[in-house]
Amino acid sequence: MKKTKIIKLLYVGVVSLFLLSTCGDIIYASNNTNGIYNLSREEIITAQTDKYNSNDLIRWDSYYQSEKDVHDGNIPVSLLDDPVYCSMNLPSESRSDFMIKARRDNGHIIGDTKNPKSQKLLSMGAIYLSTDKKLPQNFSVYLGKIKLFAYSKSKQNWITIDSQPYPCSVFLYELPWENHKAYKPEKVTKTNSYIKIDLTDKDMDSRVIHFWGKSVPLDKNDYLYFACAYEFWVSSSASGLFTATSGIDIKDATGANTIEQLYSSRGLTCVTTKKTQWGQTIPNSEYLKCNSSILNELYESDKTEIPNKNSNTKKEYSQSSTGEKNNATNKEDSNEKSNQDSSNKATEYNKISEDTEKKTSEEQEYTSKNSPDNNTEDSDKGNELVDDNDTRIDGNNNDISSNETSSIDAMSAVSNNTDNTKKKAIKPKTPTIKRIIPGKREFTVKWKKRVNNIKGYQIQYSTDQNFKRNVQTLKVKKSKISITVKKVNMKTKYYIRIRAYTKCGKCVLYSKWSKNKSIELH
Repeated sequence: MKKTKIIKLLYVGVVSLFLLSTCGDIIYASNNTNGIYNLSREEIITAQTDKYNSNDLIRWDSYYQSEKDVHDGNIPVSLLDDPVYCSMNLPSESRSDFMIKARRDNGHIIGDTKNPKSQKLLSMGAIYLSTDKKLPQNFSVYLGKIKLFAYSKSKQNWITIDSQPYPCSVFLYELPWENHKAYKPEKVTKTNSYIKIDLTDKDMDSRVIHFWGKSVPLDKNDYLYFACAYEFWVSSSASGLFTATSGIDIKDATGANTIEQLYSSRGLTCVTTKKTQWGQTIPNSEYLKCNSSILNELYESDKTEIPNKNSNTKKEYSQSSTGEKNNATNKEDSNEKSNQDSSNKATEYNKISEDTEKKTSEEQEYTSKNSPDNNTEDSDKGNELVDDNDTRIDGNNNDISSNETSSIDAMSAVSNNTDNTKKKAIKPKTPTIKRIIPGKREFTVKWKKRVNNIKGYQIQYSTDQNFKRNVQTLKVKKSKISITVKKVNMKTKYYIRIRAYTKCGKCVLYSKWSKNKSIELH
């Protein structure tokens, strides 16, 4: 009897310890090895920087690396919010049947530029029906600016080699690709900053939307790495049903014949909110040496090149086998690098200094210049007006991208007069959030009205207090003093901020963001 009681007590104790270990607040602790975390698909896609130390490394436990790949799936936490880096290292948000068959769940390098016939480059994208999804009867796809970039060895900097306000050509290709049958969509509407393609389920049956920019010369002596990006969003009837990918084709001298494809990116889910799809050929080990994060800013600007200011803005670190930082501060020569090997952590990375990060958050706010409202629907019910001073908007942000277009500093705004005379414009004053009222799966934001010198407001809310991930941006008329955001998650803390904007010619000027307010729904 005593032995039986002892065995029962031991069993209860073991079970209790197991339950305590599985029900605690520790995140991913079981997968931690010297600051390296192997995460599942769901864990890594929803990973947030504040859950880790800044010198930790995360990796998808099912990342597939081919022989040609220069990316290994290792993501320093300091680069988790960089969409350019993550485009080839994170798993896809969604996939098509073709992507699953081709084992393209993450980004892959497919080819190179070594072929003597390789003479031109072409940025491109494709939008597939996601696997196990049903085509909507009627829907619209929107495509914004598409750009192609190259890292110039002579300039030691990234340059824009092709920039289009929207794709130059759009076709519906019959799947599988080997059929080589393509059709022009019948209903395509062009604006100054995007195109709208209206489609039916019959149009898209067993087909993929394929589009591209303009072919440009390939300078093999100067171009080292390449990157491509484009904007996309869909009507509400198609939200969550399609997957967007990007790539770069290598063409012959005529620009008509494809030699091979450089890469294929991971897939992003198409939603009504504008996203930016990136892809690139930069080896992880070279990413920070080439200052590749600047591509985010270069894509949003009208410049072909942004001066490299690495020497005064970066502190450099290397990852040792124990995950410790090795400071290399107070350097005056930007070419001095820490070459310490990291046997357990497969990448070396730089950390932007705090002063630079503060400047970035103020000067490179991602909003949408010369673009439609985030909800692009004319016929679908995206915004429900409640009364003259209150707007109610659905806010499901499961697939929200933090990439939008860059704001314009007031001192750089110029008028459109024919004599090109520069005209200084005054930024609007920063609005103030009065209060946030919680509701059931919704919250209402109220603010003090700004009367003078504004055209409207932008409100952002996010689960990230730094507004780097899971960001939703809402555009509100200047007559409004409140907005209600619906369909948000319960037991989730949201951070909210607001700013005003005005216009000077074709330029859009923004105030500073207000102080963050937060609310947690119970």
